[in-house]
Amino acid sequence: MDFNYERPKSLEEALKLRARYRGDVTFMAGGTDVLVDIRNGVLKPKMLMDISSLDELNYIKEEDSQIRIGSGTKIAEIQKAFLIQKHAPLLVKACQKFANPLIKNRATIGGNITCASPAADMAPPLLVLDAEAVLGSTRDKRVLPLHKLFCGVKQTRERDDELLIEVKFNKPHKEKSEFLKLGLRNGTCLAVASLSIMFGIANSVIRKPKIALGSVAPTPLRATKTEEMLNNKEPGLDNIRRAGDTLKREVKPISDIRGSAEYRREISAALLFTAFQNLGYVLDAEKAQ
Repeated sequence: MDFNYERPKSLEEALKLRARYRGDVTFMAGGTDVLVDIRNGVLKPKMLMDISSLDELNYIKEEDSQIRIGSGTKIAEIQKAFLIQKHAPLLVKACQKFANPLIKNRATIGGNITCASPAADMAPPLLVLDAEAVLGSTRDKRVLPLHKLFCGVKQTRERDDELLIEVKFNKPHKEKSEFLKLGLRNGTCLAVASLSIMFGIANSVIRKPKIALGSVAPTPLRATKTEEMLNNKEPGLDNIRRAGDTLKREVKPISDIRGSAEYRREISAALLFTAFQNLGYVLDAEKAQ
């Protein structure tokens, strides 16, 4: 296969190349998805831009009340970063479930997000963190809520002269959180379904719950109807069961070789129940049958 190859030495150069080639550019950072797709003939780039050496995209920073992660930061670096462990343990849990050590040391958070797979492991925890995507071009920078970045299977609202620069989110305030992933095997498996949840507890009721799932809709999904159902409710068995029923109606899964649509609906509710159970609620599992 013939294609042009560019390896810019700076972010400025990368953005200029992006502006010149526009929609003909395919970015490569870790290459864990791109190289496989090229080898299998799924992806046929006209120009492959290697941004793996751009230190300007590799950072984890604390700035006032926000955490900022450069798009070129590797999953393994996020997993072991003190700032993430302290302020966003939910994201650490997702990194722990991400593929295997070899891939974690190559794959980047930007690549995982912009591939826009419904099964992207980083998307559900970032969605419940209310993360924002910072997109850069030679003209300006644009900030987009992450839930608005995804617009279809492997499709984003990134413009044809833009590059994802970073993701950022406000530091949570002692909320409870959990990340769960169900796959057919360990290692490099894609999620049959995954779920992230974050909520506060005040006066024994759930406050401002945030729930996001992967592999159960055309894009990573923020389950707003289920969130509304749980808000200001006690985290008891009946409420969690009703929330699970709401979630089964809210997800929009397909059937594929990893599982049927009906199985994914049931698993979504089961993951929600398990998340609350792991956090110390709804302990009588037998009554949930």
